[in-house]
Amino acid sequence: MNRHLEFAKNQKRSPDWGLIRILPERLRHGEDACKQNKAFVYNAYIQRDIQLHNPFPIDGGEGVCKSGRTSQHTEGYINHVKQVNITHVYDPQCPGPGRPVPTWEHAATSHNKVHFADEGDSGSFIYDWVGDVLGLVIGGSPYGSVTFTPMVDVLSDIKKVTGAEKVEIAYSLF
Repeated sequence: MNRHLEFAKNQKRSPDWGLIRILPERLRHGEDACKQNKAFVYNAYIQRDIQLHNPFPIDGGEGVCKSGRTSQHTEGYINHVKQVNITHVYDPQCPGPGRPVPTWEHAATSHNKVHFADEGDSGSFIYDWVGDVLGLVIGGSPYGSVTFTPMVDVLSDIKKVTGAEKVEIAYSLF
């Protein structure tokens, strides 16, 4: 669901998320399990017993990882300065691409010249060194940095939209 939420006076975020149900016949069990069934690329240089935890506060400069479909495991850090994204919302009163809506998003970039994410990595978890999920990738730049929505905003929005009282990240699909 892609919409705009106000998180501070006159400041919006874009909690781009979707709920899915993976069909049991699409899951593989055992050692040959498809890595895309997991939140992480498990052979990457991170703790082997890592678990996904519920959201924690986001601090600029914090080291983070991402495991994406396209770029696989990457490491980087959260920028101290939030980025402004301009999206357009259909408005019959506004000709052209629609009414521009600025959103303030957290950003992460890699430590080196490798892109932190590439096309196809949207929706990937951004997590810290101990596995605390901080957010979901929602966009990128040609320079290799990404914008992401804080997980606390995503979970809060899921509760609001679905009416669920408890929403949390599953620790395992198996």
